[in-house]
Amino acid sequence: MGPLLFILYVNDIVHTSKLLDFILFADDTTILYSSENISSKIRLINRELGEVSNWFKANKLSVNSSKTNYMVLGTPNMTSMNDTYSTTNEVKTN
Repeated sequence: MGPLLFILYVNDIVHTSKLLDFILFADDTTILYSSENISSKIRLINRELGEVSNWFKANKLSVNSSKTNYMVLGTPNMTSMNDTYSTTNEVKTN
């Protein structure tokens, strides 16, 4: 019964943001956002992630930052941001 209760407990996280997309699987959550111009959306994304963070605090849950990563996909011009990202661990690819 534990996993079922957990799923019911966290199921409303998807209502914390109208812009972010959430994929929930067991105790893993993936948050997605898509934009043509990511550099102009950094503040927007951080504001929305702040709302997600408030949800975690209100529900007395924590995020394991050592298991939290983000990934930016796009062309080299789209993804060169001069260290604009600072919230979690970046996933580097070759």
